[in-house]
Order: sequence, then C-alpha cells, then structure tokens
Amino acid sequence: FAMSSPLAGCGRMPQTTVFSSAASSENTDLKLDWAGLKSDLETMIKEKECGPIMIRLSWHDAGTYCKADNSGGARGAQRFEEGESKHGANAGLDVAIGLLKDIQEKYPI
Repeated sequence: FAMSSPLAGCGRMPQTTVFSSAASSENTDLKLDWAGLKSDLETMIKEKECGPIMIRLSWHDAGTYCKADNSGGARGAQRFEEGESKHGANAGLDVAIGLLKDIQEKYPI
C-alpha cells in the first residue's frame, strides 16, 4: 500500500512511500520473537556502545510527527534510502541504520 509522507500538510513537500504487505500494520499474521529481538538489540547496543546514536535515530524518526494532520511519528521511515534519511538534520544516521542490518536480517518483517 502507499502512504503519504507526514510532511504533507505541514508545509513541506509530500512524498509517497510504498510498503510491502508483509510490513503492513494490517498484517495480523506477523509472528515475531519480541523477547529475542529485545535481547539482541540490547546486546548489540552494549557491545557496539552505540546507545546515543540509536536514541538519535529514534528521536529523528519520531520527529516527523505533524500535529496539524496527526500524521507521521515513529514508523521507521529513516530506513528508506530516499526521503527523510537524506535530510541534512539526519546526517550520520546511516551509521545507526547500518548497525541494525544484522538485526533486520534476523528479524525480517
């Protein structure tokens, strides 16, 4: 399905992002080992000492919220190579995204 960017209606250029049905919030059959995911994230953050950049990645992703139309917010849009990840304020977050590649491969959605 397609989703308009949360930047639309907030005085910014709208974009459209296409998500596979597997990543759709409508997919109720999605099974994920949440405890394993949490454990692997905690281990990776401790071993790589990357807590601050992971917090920054989360903050910038959540920072897309637009009160005017109640859209955006934390939804993982930073992971896309186009769009918000290219915004100057997000410079360097590709490092955090790269650190998450192994986790993403282990826990695909």
